[in-house]
Amino acid sequence: NGNIPITYGITQKWYNVLASVNYTEQVTSQLKRVHSIHYSSYKNKNDYSQETYDFNLLENPLVEEKLQRGIRDIGLKTDWEYAYSNEHHLSFGWQNTFRQFLLGANNLISKNYPNQIDIDTIVGNPNYETSIESSFYAEDKLVFSKNTTLDGGLRATIYSYGGYTQLVAEPRFHLTYFLQNNDVFKAAYNRHNQFVNQLNLGRSGSPDNIWVPATGEILPQNSDIVEIGYERKLGRQFSGTLNAYYKNMQNLSAVSNLNDASNPEKDWRSSVVQGSGKSYGLECMFQKSKGDFTGWVSYAYSKSVRTFPDLYANEFLFTFDRPHMLKVYGNYTNEYSIWNFSFNYLVGSGQLFTLPIGKFRDINGQLQLEYNSLNNYRSPLYQRLDISAGRKNINSSLSSEWRFFVYNVLSNRNPLYVNADFANASYTELVINRNYLAFVPGVSYIIKF
Repeated sequence: NGNIPITYGITQKWYNVLASVNYTEQVTSQLKRVHSIHYSSYKNKNDYSQETYDFNLLENPLVEEKLQRGIRDIGLKTDWEYAYSNEHHLSFGWQNTFRQFLLGANNLISKNYPNQIDIDTIVGNPNYETSIESSFYAEDKLVFSKNTTLDGGLRATIYSYGGYTQLVAEPRFHLTYFLQNNDVFKAAYNRHNQFVNQLNLGRSGSPDNIWVPATGEILPQNSDIVEIGYERKLGRQFSGTLNAYYKNMQNLSAVSNLNDASNPEKDWRSSVVQGSGKSYGLECMFQKSKGDFTGWVSYAYSKSVRTFPDLYANEFLFTFDRPHMLKVYGNYTNEYSIWNFSFNYLVGSGQLFTLPIGKFRDINGQLQLEYNSLNNYRSPLYQRLDISAGRKNINSSLSSEWRFFVYNVLSNRNPLYVNADFANASYTELVINRNYLAFVPGVSYIIKF
């Protein structure tokens, strides 16, 4: 039926909605209380269509597949700050978050086919799965002397999903020591638990991800972070900093079977494996913080690897591993001018993607792509320049500002999405297709009450 034209369409949309309300009370001269309500909703929609142009029919036969995934948070929290002496500053509070996961609802539509009944049905789970997190924390800032302060705290979280409940504790410490020449030495330790897992269903940079809860089989992620830093004042306007960190992670999640995890008719849990990871890095920064022109220059070296024994025998680089990154930021503001200007320039290692190394037929005779490792291809050098300008509105009773900006003003070809396939029958000639995000202009109007 090669004489009948057929068109294919793919549309991918993702968006995020955020809202929050805060109410602050000064209970006493020493005690302050802040109540907060927050809401967030993220959705990812993929639409696929196939339309056949048959001039013998009144309407063209059409097949559509609409897949939707997402996550929604609704939270309440109250924070207290109690300054009961010059040596102690206590913070404590609670937070409760109700979370909904839309794990995959696929709307299948088929219509206008001769001698066939039109179909409009839902495949998969159109309902939300839910979890609840309740946290309580307390932190005290201790001033031992004019040179030494220690922030120590503990957060306890109760997590519930279905019949699974877990209690975890998160200690944290932050030491600051002021040297005699006003240099500052800092050291910190934090433990963090995460009960939401993000599964990447797009091997090549696609934002086609699914958010899933921790369960009795899929344990919550946890990490231990150690940081040290040193800051030196260089006159009244300049400073330099040097920071290093090491992060150890356990119970990380990954997808073992991309096809099953992407299929809303199958249980996503059967496609999840867990492993470990580590990341470490060093960053140095030179900053100008006073005057009409302010800004900073920074260079960072970092490394991020993952280990999943059920996927690959050896450790591999994580998606966001970018060993080298140079950043330059500048801002010009004059108190007598209604205009202000800024720029942001980044140059560094390219992003990692996963590309196939071959093709084979499975036991059912279907062609499948073969991979030897995750993130086996690094895109070329990443470069981007953003500029912006703001104009204050001085003819209004409210504090307001127009903001004009251009993202990637030089239109550097940084890959946003990469896919690849083999162009010959022997599967030896790999063709890589790259999608780029060019420059993006924008404007915003900001009102401050």
